[in-house]
Amino acid sequence: MCAWFVCCQPKVHVNYDFQPRSEDELEIRRGEVITVIDNSDENWYEGQVERDNVVYKGHFPVTYVTPM
Repeated sequence: MCAWFVCCQPKVHVNYDFQPRSEDELEIRRGEVITVIDNSDENWYEGQVERDNVVYKGHFPVTYVTPM
């Protein structure tokens, strides 16, 4: 059983690569699935993704993803 913050959070599918320009932004890669932590801003979401057993967290543009 997984933790509530992973299972119950919405997920998005990444349509385009995004390279962060500041430390609080998350690099996202086309084809990834991102867990959304905060979607209160209409332009930027906060989310997390796991790559190679490391969890990365940060903000990314809404226009780069599609809700699942």
